[in-house]
Amino acid sequence: FPKIFTFMSLLSEDNNSRRVFSEALNEATPYQRDPKYYYPDGSVVILVGDVLFKNMKFQLSLVLCSHNTNDTSSRGPAPREQLINSNDNNPVKLKGFIPDQFRNFMSVIVGLPSDTGYLALLTGAQDIKNHTQYLLIQYLDVASISQWFGMTELEKWARGQLQLVLRSHHKFAHNEWDKDTLHRLHSYAHSSGGSAVRLPVKILIQYFISISADKDQRQPPAPSNFMTCIELFKDETLKQRDSSLFGCVFSAIVSQPHREWTSTLTQKDKALLYVAQVQLTSISNVLQSIHWLLTPPSELPFFTRMCSTCHAVLPRLWRDTFGKCGNLNSSVLLQDISSLARLPQYYHSLSQTWGEVDCMGLPSSSRQPSTSRPFGIMGYTSSLLNLSLALASGNPSIMLAQHAVSERPREGQRCCTYYLPRVTTLMDEVYNELAGQYTRFAP
Repeated sequence: FPKIFTFMSLLSEDNNSRRVFSEALNEATPYQRDPKYYYPDGSVVILVGDVLFKNMKFQLSLVLCSHNTNDTSSRGPAPREQLINSNDNNPVKLKGFIPDQFRNFMSVIVGLPSDTGYLALLTGAQDIKNHTQYLLIQYLDVASISQWFGMTELEKWARGQLQLVLRSHHKFAHNEWDKDTLHRLHSYAHSSGGSAVRLPVKILIQYFISISADKDQRQPPAPSNFMTCIELFKDETLKQRDSSLFGCVFSAIVSQPHREWTSTLTQKDKALLYVAQVQLTSISNVLQSIHWLLTPPSELPFFTRMCSTCHAVLPRLWRDTFGKCGNLNSSVLLQDISSLARLPQYYHSLSQTWGEVDCMGLPSSSRQPSTSRPFGIMGYTSSLLNLSLALASGNPSIMLAQHAVSERPREGQRCCTYYLPRVTTLMDEVYNELAGQYTRFAP
């Protein structure tokens, strides 16, 4: 974050003096002024919800120099003239965001190290102990709004922090989530700048759906979360935007006893769900895409193309996760569909346990050309030279350990890192087919 600190240092001398709170509202406008981020001597007025934010000229130049302000798309930034000529009576309207989200964005733009929470926001993602739902939402706000303004460097930074926090999604998936926040996460992940977080965002949302519909959780999710799942199910646009995500939430709702279906579901919805529950028994006779769940792990197409360590332990790991689905040919109501609703949980368990395996690295024939870095004779010679120097230093035990660590594969060369995304693709195929079944069940 060097650029952010450079910007902060330029503002630090007079930033505090500019934080003037005006209690009197502008008589000519119904909007209130933000108590922290409305600068009376600013030059750009932005309206978020019913709150006015006013920025200083230096902040305006930062924004204008970092993107093409002639972009007039519906989601793009306002034209230069509109920003320059804005005032309390004619503010630039930032649509699709609320004041608290814009405050998170402003806290990065004009914050100081002495501000409460500033350093936690700037550095929090670097330590897994700091990963929280709140921190993730802060980075989402910064990434989304900087994308709106075309501030590519700031968005890139925020997106990187978002990626780091998403690795700990299991820590806060049980927290209370609302449909709007999940929709914002999903929308950003599917924007042009958010593609790098598309897969981890989907993993988070699917895991959230799965545990929210599972009454056997050791850590019960927030009571309102199942209602959030129902709201996602009732979102008429979700099936078109992301059919696999719709299929996931469809399986979660269908897997529930009738008493769990709330009054927010219409009689038409409930009639469809009744039909689905009956039709989705002995599900191996209904869905084609579950073939991989019925296949022994030794017969999975990629099973033979991994290191010997992973090859030895994967059957056990698979048995303890996806193997719990059984043969998916049960005549017991809800049994098979409940297994499919738990796929995100099985994926999470597999990724956790496989990640702990002391992987030797992908065989070179399985690697993509871009990630393949053969050790080679030069690497081998260099490694031996370093080991010889270590032994000569008089502390061979420590250096031997360092040598062993240096030989471990990088993250991108681990078997689990390479193959787990393929498992998510197989899960998506199942949920896509379930989304297609929804249409068949519609009365």
